[in-house]
Amino acid sequence: MKKSIIALAMVSSFATNAAYLDEETGDVVVAENPELIGDSSGSQEEKVNYGDPTASYTGLGLERAGSNSKVTGVWGMGEHIITGEVGYHHRDKNVNFRGRYFNIDRDTNFGWSVDAMGHKAKKDGVSDSSLVGLVGGLYKWQATDNIIIAPMLYAGYGSVSVEGKQDGDKQKYSRSSGLIQTGVYGMYGFEAGHWLYANPKTTYIENAPVKASERFQNEIELGAGFMVSDNQSLGVKYTVSKLGSMKTETQGAVNYYLYF
Repeated sequence: MKKSIIALAMVSSFATNAAYLDEETGDVVVAENPELIGDSSGSQEEKVNYGDPTASYTGLGLERAGSNSKVTGVWGMGEHIITGEVGYHHRDKNVNFRGRYFNIDRDTNFGWSVDAMGHKAKKDGVSDSSLVGLVGGLYKWQATDNIIIAPMLYAGYGSVSVEGKQDGDKQKYSRSSGLIQTGVYGMYGFEAGHWLYANPKTTYIENAPVKASERFQNEIELGAGFMVSDNQSLGVKYTVSKLGSMKTETQGAVNYYLYF
C-alpha cells in the first residue's frame, strides 16, 4: 500500500493526465479524461465574450463614426487591461485620443480604472483643445449565464481652451470643470459569442456654460457585436446625447476587431 501511495504522488506530480488510486486493486490508474474524476484542469479554457466590459484580451480595432475614424488597441494581462485609442475627425481636422488602465478583481468582480482623454483641432484660424481625466470603478453582476449588469461611478476634471482669429476678431477662451459620471452597462451574451448591450449614463459638468439645473449631459449608447470567426468581430452602435436643454445629438458607428 505504501508503494502505491508513493507511486500515486509521483504520477500526480509529473504526468500531464490525472491519476487516482483504485481501492479494489490497489493500482494507480492514469485517467485520459481528467473531467471523469472532477478535475477541470484538462478542460478547454472558458470562452471570452468580447462584449463583457471586464473581458481581458489582446486585440486591434477600427471604427468609423460619421466623419471620425478611430484605431483602438487593447492589451489584456489577466486582471490588468490597457486600452489606447487615437481618432481623426476628417471634417474638423480634429485629432482625439483616449488612454485607460483598468484593473478587475475576479474574486469580487469589482474593477477600477484611470482614464485620460482629449482632442486637439485647428480650423479656419482657430485652434481648440481639451483634456479630461477620470477615476472610478464598476461592479460586474452576472445576473444569469447570459446577462451582465455593471453599475459604474466616475469622478474627474476637465479643461477646454480656444484660441485664434476668426473673421478678423481674436478669440481666446478657456474653461475647466469638475465632473461626476454614473451609469450602468447591461449586456446579453449569446452562446456563439455575439452580444447586445445598452449603456445609459449621465455626467454632471460642474462649470458647464448653462444654467445650474441643466448641467447634466444624458447619454445612451446601444450596440451589438457579431463574431464572424473565432478571432474577428463586426459591431454597430448608436449614441444619443443631450446637454441640458441644448439640441439632442445622435451618432452611429461601425467597427471591426481582430483578437490575438
